[in-house]
Amino acid sequence: MSRSRALRPRLVDLAALSVVALTGVLVGLSIQATTTSKPIESPGASSVAAQPSPARTPVSQRPTPEAPAACDLPEHLPTPPVTVAAPRVTAPKVGIVFTSYLYERSPGGRLFAQDSDARYGLWYASPGATEATLLVAAEGGVVLPLGLSPAGDNAAVWYLPELRDWDEPPCQGGIYLMSTLDGTSRLLLGRDWREVLDETSPGRPTDTVGLFWPAGQTPSNETVVHRLPEASFSADGRSVALVERDAITVIGPDADAPARRHDGQCSTWAWSSSGAIFGAGCEQMTSAWTINVGKGYGEEFYPLPLPERDRLPRGWEQWPAATIAFLPGGDIRLVRFYGFATGCEGPPGPDQPPCSIPRPAWSSTTIEPISGRSRSRVTEVEFLVDVDEVGRDARLSADGSWVYIRTSRSYSATSSPAKARTISLGSGEIVEIQRLGDPVGASIDGRLLFDTRADRQQDLVVVRSLDRTGTIREVGSIAWPEGVDADAAIIRTIGLAVSWLPN
Repeated sequence: MSRSRALRPRLVDLAALSVVALTGVLVGLSIQATTTSKPIESPGASSVAAQPSPARTPVSQRPTPEAPAACDLPEHLPTPPVTVAAPRVTAPKVGIVFTSYLYERSPGGRLFAQDSDARYGLWYASPGATEATLLVAAEGGVVLPLGLSPAGDNAAVWYLPELRDWDEPPCQGGIYLMSTLDGTSRLLLGRDWREVLDETSPGRPTDTVGLFWPAGQTPSNETVVHRLPEASFSADGRSVALVERDAITVIGPDADAPARRHDGQCSTWAWSSSGAIFGAGCEQMTSAWTINVGKGYGEEFYPLPLPERDRLPRGWEQWPAATIAFLPGGDIRLVRFYGFATGCEGPPGPDQPPCSIPRPAWSSTTIEPISGRSRSRVTEVEFLVDVDEVGRDARLSADGSWVYIRTSRSYSATSSPAKARTISLGSGEIVEIQRLGDPVGASIDGRLLFDTRADRQQDLVVVRSLDRTGTIREVGSIAWPEGVDADAAIIRTIGLAVSWLPN
């Protein structure tokens, strides 16, 4: 039995961004305007307007056809149908939420993935499970996980009831908080998440905050995407921050409590390990915005000072590679990497004196929020940082004790290239390691970071862990259901998040 498989939408990851030339989403090299924050009156059904930036035009600000009352978002996600088959999983100590296809069985009994019909399901694999459980089925639309709570019991989910072309009336998408235990859910935010990307400024680092889902093209061939937030849960899993490129919405544990929105470009963020304090490094990592969800949404702004200039290698400027975390005692830790040469770009001349390129460096700054005091450490290194994808180049562990950094090449011509490194911030030990794939989570105790990648030798999507020593282990996998008839050897997962549940 043959089946025709139509071209289907894909989640646009960083590699796909370069293919479709979505390089117009940039990080400016100059400091932006002062950020602001404001409450949202009713998070249960609020509509958050997109903030324009030079690299995009939100669809909400462009003329659209008169829309009938269609695509109304439900207050709760629909109950999924009985599944014909489910992806096979191994997840001894992790919970995994992911989007993949639904399945059907032909009259002759053959099992197929419904990829030609673009029918998607949100699946959850609990620790120890051998098959994933279907949480939501989207027929004609799409459902994507944005984040998973540390205990794996709640997921933030984007649901689009119907896919629409650009010249059709828009269909709003909604972000829901959903229980992975019983499937109950509630609507947090709803709006048209599409935007038109400016593709006229290639060659700059790509801002990777948020996920992209393709939405076609305009009549003038402009690229349209749904640009979605990333979801980050507090340590207790009761509060969630929805982080976009130019805004953050923090929603507390009570459904009737006001949400808080902060306007500003923030490329790195974290929750405290105790309590419910959320912090983000914003505006080219020059300031931090924090909010205490557990104490009446108290907000604070802190400057993020650079280490003293005389301690930095002369001739280097700060590049966007940076990451932030809270230490267990409540202090803020910020790690920056340096490696953009200035003054040595051209040959010596009347206006260009001779100079030597200094060695790259990294710095660690610890800030005491109450006193405002900070202390820094600067160390020269033998590598340059890969900063093509801002927001994924550096990652601090949840407790701020070690950092993972992607490296583009070895600084020393005599050394072999390294794909990535881990740095212990206590001892300063640096370990060369294999580069990770897409980041999908971290353990709240600070021990592990997680990534996912396709393993073409085993025909699996694998979830791996990384610790501070550079040790990488496989901790989970996803595969086709037994006996499925599929064109691809490896199951397609579209959006994925992981929580570490060792007990």
